[in-house]
Amino acid sequence: MEIERNANADHSASFCPIPRSRLPKGSTVEAMSLFGNVPAQTLVDAVEKHVAKMDEAKLALLVQDGVGTMPLAALRALVASIFDAFRERGESSDDVAEGSHAQLERIEDGDRESIRALVAYASENTALLKEALIVFAQEHGPHVAELPKALTDAISERLQVT
Repeated sequence: MEIERNANADHSASFCPIPRSRLPKGSTVEAMSLFGNVPAQTLVDAVEKHVAKMDEAKLALLVQDGVGTMPLAALRALVASIFDAFRERGESSDDVAEGSHAQLERIEDGDRESIRALVAYASENTALLKEALIVFAQEHGPHVAELPKALTDAISERLQVT
């Protein structure tokens, strides 16, 4: 089936490997959280701009430290985002779990030590953790407020500047 010329296809969504946003064009969905009522795309842009400028090792440490305090739903969203970023690079969840020396079941169950190992493995792959956090903001916007405080403070500050 040819999607580009199909009248029933939704042409507003982007399907490039790591799109700037997975939100439909003109989306008015808002992220209501500690960031206030900001459009979801504005939040995604703020996360993207902030993590793009961060040192990857520092970002990894912040996220690893945050794993201990993030609610389980946010952790599962983070795990899904990391796996999504790896899949964009052609790696399966099983391969990623093996590479992080953790059992896939334990990662999926929210075992914090296994998730820390996953974050460490992600940080060994250039820009992958940054890509994962952008996916996290795109697909799990309400959970952005549950990231480590140093990240949420910087994102909040960036939102006030724009």
